[in-house]
Amino acid sequence: MLIISKEKCLRLAEMEGDHEIGAGGIVLPSMEVERWQLICSAPTSMVILLWALTDTATGNWKMATGYWSSGHETWIWEGLHLKPYDVQPTHWMLLPSPP
Repeated sequence: MLIISKEKCLRLAEMEGDHEIGAGGIVLPSMEVERWQLICSAPTSMVILLWALTDTATGNWKMATGYWSSGHETWIWEGLHLKPYDVQPTHWMLLPSPP
C-alpha cells in the first residue's frame, strides 16, 4: 500500500495541472469532476466514489461509494470504517446523476 503525506499529495495535485492550491494549502479540484481526482482533494461532506489499487501484482482494484468521517477520522468505505492497515482510497469522483 502506498501512503504519501498530505504535502506530497498537494504537490502531485498541483503538478497534474487540474488543481489549484488555495489559501492554507487547500486543494481546489477542477470543475471537471467526471474524472478521477487525487484523494487529498476529496470533499468531506458527501458520499463519493472511492478507488484504490488493492494488489499491484495482479492489478486488482476496488471502487465503491464512501465518505470521510471526521468523528472517526477515517474513510467509511462500503459501510466499513477503514483502519490504518486497510487499503486506503487513493482517488475519488463525484457520483453520477441518477437516470
